[in-house]
Amino acid sequence: MQSGIRAFFDRHGAELPVGSTWFVNLETVGSPELVMLEGEGTIWMNDYQPGFLNDVAGVAAAEGIALRRGLRAGSSTDSVTAHRHGHPVATLTSLTQWKSLSHYHWPTDTPSELQWPTIEASAELAVAVARSLDSA
Repeated sequence: MQSGIRAFFDRHGAELPVGSTWFVNLETVGSPELVMLEGEGTIWMNDYQPGFLNDVAGVAAAEGIALRRGLRAGSSTDSVTAHRHGHPVATLTSLTQWKSLSHYHWPTDTPSELQWPTIEASAELAVAVARSLDSA
């Protein structure tokens, strides 16, 4: 689990200044509603830095991108590793109206079931956040 992000930090972690390296993680963004997690964790909850989350939400509002907040997940994505290394993170995911992932690991989990507008919105938000950080 998370072997890619862990290998990335093993190789590049020392090159990433904690005060000026942020992570926006797009994780399972194919459901109808774009969501930004406030924290996550399977054993204990890792709450993310509210300042960066507020910045991401501000960019979403400025771009007209609908973004739901206030949710935490009992999961562990790549964001947990970056967070443990001291970096601000924002995990963008998506959910159905029942707060679940559409078709996740079901036989119906096919490209035709993806909600492409949510995927597009998550990518647009990630780019807009990068531009915002670059101009700051």
